[in-house]
Amino acid sequence: MNFIGVPSQTKNQLKPYKLKNFFKIDKDHGGLPGLNIRPYINELSPYAQMPTSLESFENEVIFDGCYGQAYSYDLPLSGAIYGKSDCIPNEEIDKLSNYGYLRVPFRKIPRIRVASTQEIRDILNIAISYIPKHRLMFRGQNSEYCIDRDERTKIALFGDENTLEPSLPPSASRMGVAIDEIIPPWQYAIQLFWHSHLTKLYGKISAGQFSRYQKFFDEWLQTYQFQYFGMALAQHYGLPTSGLDVTSRLETAIYFARNTLKGKDGILTAQSNKNEAVLYVLAPKEDMYVQAFDAVKTVGFPLIRPDKQDAYFMHQGWGFANNQTVNRIVLAFYLDPDGDYIDLPTTDELFPSPNEDPFYSFLLNIQRNSPVPLKSYLENLYGVV
Repeated sequence: MNFIGVPSQTKNQLKPYKLKNFFKIDKDHGGLPGLNIRPYINELSPYAQMPTSLESFENEVIFDGCYGQAYSYDLPLSGAIYGKSDCIPNEEIDKLSNYGYLRVPFRKIPRIRVASTQEIRDILNIAISYIPKHRLMFRGQNSEYCIDRDERTKIALFGDENTLEPSLPPSASRMGVAIDEIIPPWQYAIQLFWHSHLTKLYGKISAGQFSRYQKFFDEWLQTYQFQYFGMALAQHYGLPTSGLDVTSRLETAIYFARNTLKGKDGILTAQSNKNEAVLYVLAPKEDMYVQAFDAVKTVGFPLIRPDKQDAYFMHQGWGFANNQTVNRIVLAFYLDPDGDYIDLPTTDELFPSPNEDPFYSFLLNIQRNSPVPLKSYLENLYGVV
């Protein structure tokens, strides 16, 4: 398991534990508060089945590397600490299920088979009254992936060896990449692009507007928005990051679920998915870990790929909580491959060509001419040409 943003010295202190994807570490380790460990130690579901007597650790804690849940005692193998699946009562939204449930800590997620865009919208209109007032986000995938846990661990966590636990780790974690090596040259590349873009605008816009663009950009570089913008930009052009891309537009997510995208020699092709795809509905909190792409970019930056995809960037799967993003999933739709999904965007609309996307054109030039290290991370760069 690759923990993003965790120093090597801390990783070297981790010890294996009897449950899969759990680790032990010294409880006095100074880095724990800043490594995405949950603030509440020993958090249990009211539907757990814990014994009355537990053996506490003297100087260590264990944690689930998927969610950052930490415990100061040895976990019983039959405790179902996240809630025994068949004991958790159905909330109103859970009654929408026609295909069982996914499991995450302390709750379940309804799985719903659907066969049309309209059916999805009808269910969303019902579900919205049961969801806290968060803006809904969507993520479509042509396949569903689940955390690889053994039966013993599934019983210890959920009381069910057949548990389906969704897996949404960030791309850097999946690829085993240290993003600290990528960020500095990537941010420098963004600045190079901006100055090149602004130079091309000289004489085409007023002197006042030109100065305004430059002033905003200089101030923007000093804000956290530039950091999130850089990550979101990297995610949408194939570089590994500490987050995931989601969209506010249902049809865009359905497109990604319904199509298998393949890049060869930088050229993108989309093939219709013949298998049952999944569309996750997420209800993220409005905080700094979920950002709209157009809300974090500087004034004057051109319209590019993330704009076309109505993109948001979720930055949660870092530190000792590799899979934390799944805690925001509220519904999971499973799309009949022969269903009726209307008004979907085209590949050309979602992936503008270099002539329409100046940043993509800029990256293609870097891919051909850039020195290491950035060039090696652009191997997965793809798009419509």
